[in-house]
Amino acid sequence: MRIGVFGGTFDPLHLAHLRVAEEVAEKQRLDKVLFIPAARPPHRRAPQASPQDRLAMVRLGVAGNLKFEVSDCEIKRPGISYTVDTLAALKQRHPRDRFFLLMGMDQLLELHAWHDVPRLLKLCRVVAFSRPGQPLPQPGSVLGPDGKPLPARAFTLQSVSALEISATLIRRRAQRRESLKYLLPEPVIRYLQKHQLYQS
Repeated sequence: MRIGVFGGTFDPLHLAHLRVAEEVAEKQRLDKVLFIPAARPPHRRAPQASPQDRLAMVRLGVAGNLKFEVSDCEIKRPGISYTVDTLAALKQRHPRDRFFLLMGMDQLLELHAWHDVPRLLKLCRVVAFSRPGQPLPQPGSVLGPDGKPLPARAFTLQSVSALEISATLIRRRAQRRESLKYLLPEPVIRYLQKHQLYQS
């Protein structure tokens, strides 16, 4: 199988996440996309919502898409949520499957700072998607941990629909009790309102 691995804080999951996963799955001919909420992301601040709340929102948000699945492996695993450890565990359980790591273009340009990049690139192919207002990088601008350009075979670049939705925007709107309609799936809106997330 061709499996997309889509990690992140998902604080909260929103429609841009889902649209990206849908377009990448279609273009890269993925059999499924595995959404994996991080417990303790290494490169950003701790999420505002708890791991359990973020996991619940992702499960609600992907329900109904037969290609989308959710894994709680990083939330169950203690310590920092290193992507390479997640990929190694997935590969061990599914040695015949091919894995494609979905990430934003900004993450691709920072990949050189990630944990154990050489091992990560042996476990998967990176699929980096563009974000609104962000051009595709020039050849040779994507560097490895040694400071040298990564070979083109290590990653794929894909443009996706420019939905200008961010988790930061949603948290701010939730704090001000403004409408979240058409930014998140309705079940996710109901969940975060019921549990009063992002309102303090």
